[in-house]
Amino acid sequence: MTLMDVIASRLTGPLYARYEGSKRYAYMGEIAGVLGGSLPEIREYQLGRIRAVASEAAQNTAYYAGVFRDLNLDPAALTWEEFRRLPLLTKDIIREQGERLVNRRFPPDSLRESATGGTTASPMKIYMDWDSVQRRHAATMVFDRWTGFMPGMRAGYLWGATRDFPAKVSLKRKILNALVQRNAFYTTESLDDATLRGYCERLRRTRPALLQAYPTPLRILAEYMLAHGIKIDVPAITCTAEPLTDDARATIEKAFGRKVHEWYGSREAGRIATECGAHQGMHVNAYGLHVEVRGHDDAIGGGEIILTDLWNVGMPMLRYASGDLSSLDETPCACGSSLPRLSPVKGRTAEVFVSGSGRKVPGVAFTNRIVKDDSMIREMQIIQQDYTKFLVRVIPGQGYGEDARQWLVGRLEEFMGQKNEVVFEEVNSIPRERSGKLLFCKREFDPREPEPERREAEA
Repeated sequence: MTLMDVIASRLTGPLYARYEGSKRYAYMGEIAGVLGGSLPEIREYQLGRIRAVASEAAQNTAYYAGVFRDLNLDPAALTWEEFRRLPLLTKDIIREQGERLVNRRFPPDSLRESATGGTTASPMKIYMDWDSVQRRHAATMVFDRWTGFMPGMRAGYLWGATRDFPAKVSLKRKILNALVQRNAFYTTESLDDATLRGYCERLRRTRPALLQAYPTPLRILAEYMLAHGIKIDVPAITCTAEPLTDDARATIEKAFGRKVHEWYGSREAGRIATECGAHQGMHVNAYGLHVEVRGHDDAIGGGEIILTDLWNVGMPMLRYASGDLSSLDETPCACGSSLPRLSPVKGRTAEVFVSGSGRKVPGVAFTNRIVKDDSMIREMQIIQQDYTKFLVRVIPGQGYGEDARQWLVGRLEEFMGQKNEVVFEEVNSIPRERSGKLLFCKREFDPREPEPERREAEA
């Protein structure tokens, strides 16, 4: 820890938080206490928070007033069984209901507005009250401490979502960043050799205590480091926003000589789960969120993640259907924490391939299985356009050719259990979604129950 790390984490950071009216540093002790409790204690705390948020929702939002009236439920006395009777809050409902979900007790200018990420054409707006914003920030700070990173230490972000970059670097922002935030952003829009060389030099010069990144660009940087014998000491490395494959993790850890900590979050819910030092899954942020996994499907190896925000009463979100897929493990972790753990998120529901026989196949798992030789394929995206029709976008590597294409066709046939029509498209870059994320796999059609004759033909 440098002298500036100490000054920023213990003096200028807390002082600036007090100046802007934020209690995020004060909340850190409370959060750590809840996260360190036993599972029964955590569940008792969560039910209390659910009742508090549900009461606000029923009293002060038009939408939830109708929900609790129709179900004849007392929000202040909800049991777990009654809570699970609440309808899922979907993205379509949020778009349709709009202001009817917002707490009328809060003046509009007191709420923080955030449009969600994702790939849909019409992003939905989420509003948060200021206290819940502070608690969300504080929870992130607590989880980051698991990696050894303390608020105020220098951090680097190899980041694809340019909306998170400072819009204008004023003198005030420069001073604030130098004394308090101490963040450096590395765009992933262009990662040619010159850019990667510059990033390596900058990382060596600034010596961040934390490097947070999208897995794909970090893997590309790691490959460049390994190819050129470059060593960079970054004490903490975290990955999020895209699936972290086993091969990418191994490459990154080899290049940096450090273990990677994966975490999972969203614009709607903030930090949802974080990988601990035991690396046996991602521990749920049970202070800020209640997490369910609904509709477990053996073919997928998980179900849909359902989230309830335990603090945001500005726009209550009870049983929000995230669209992400995972499984939940409540057995003890080797690290000693009682927090439930999420397995690596398997992707959006739109990223689950569907065969002609109706079998669900997680596309991310396919990518994990075949992307073994990065000299042959630099990057790849598989798009399912119909049951048996696929478009494969490839950034060719050394050795890529007809043999590689036929090998990929065979692996896809084996994985899907059917013959497929596969079109290859060689590209210089894989287009990212509006959020900045790179989707390894996409499904562009709406699956339906296949006709009986189709089932018979494939049998």
